Amino acid sequence: MQQILTVSALLIVGIATSLTASAAQVENGTLKVEAGAVATVAPGKTAILVDSLIMEEASQIELSDETPLFLLWAKHVMAGNGTRIIAQGRAGETPGGDGKDGPTVVLILEDVNNVRGLTVASIGGDGAQGRSGDRGTRGKDASCSSASSGGNGGKGGNGGRGGNAGSGGRVFLIVPQNSSGYGISMITQPGNAGEGGAAGPGGDGGAGKRNCGIWPYFHLGSGDRGPSGSKGGSGTEGKWGGFRTYTVENFQEETLADRLSNIIEVLREGGYPGDADALRAVLDAGGLVHN
Repeated sequence: MQQILTVSALLIVGIATSLTASAAQVENGTLKVEAGAVATVAPGKTAILVDSLIMEEASQIELSDETPLFLLWAKHVMAGNGTRIIAQGRAGETPGGDGKDGPTVVLILEDVNNVRGLTVASIGGDGAQGRSGDRGTRGKDASCSSASSGGNGGKGGNGGRGGNAGSGGRVFLIVPQNSSGYGISMITQPGNAGEGGAAGPGGDGGAGKRNCGIWPYFHLGSGDRGPSGSKGGSGTEGKWGGFRTYTVENFQEETLADRLSNIIEVLREGGYPGDADALRAVLDAGGLVHN
């Protein structure tokens, strides 16, 4: 069984809090996720800043599906094979509900020489399955008085349309210019489109009647079951997200501000103004972006 590690609240830096390393102390500024464990990060616009990030083999950092923006800044990073930072948009919550887009993830890693096999993924949320069609109405029972046979059942209702898939998110990586041979892969895939709802079954036929009238009796047949409805259509497939790697000569504020301002513009021009504003708010709190 995997050990579940919840990141300390001391790591979570809100947008109104200064972005300083001292605000993110976990065991002397080191965040360590043990082999095979999962560290879960609280929801919200979140920044984690540490001197050292250590992710042992097959460990994972998992973001809440309520996290629209996640920024991780570490001076030193050690990540073994099979390590992952996973962000996924929220799945559709009601029948036919749409999945949310994957969040924006920004990683500022000042030393990646000891990164062997880290995957960073921002995945769209899955669309919910469509609503099931209603059962058709039951046919009217046969009536001796009117000599009418049982009525046929009504047609079943059509299934609802599945929810649209959320699109993949955006991942931005900032690493030293002289980095080489590090193992970081980025995935920004969409979620799964919701399947159409099941067709509603046809209604039962009305019951027949026996021994109607006086001798010789006559019988009235029952009605037929109604036809089923149609299965609902699937939701729309989501779009793939995007990722970009920036290299910097140094991690001075002026240099970082230039790269981070560019990320904000990329988000805004790409149709993600909300993510751009969220990132600006976080960075303004740390005094990195002023324009």
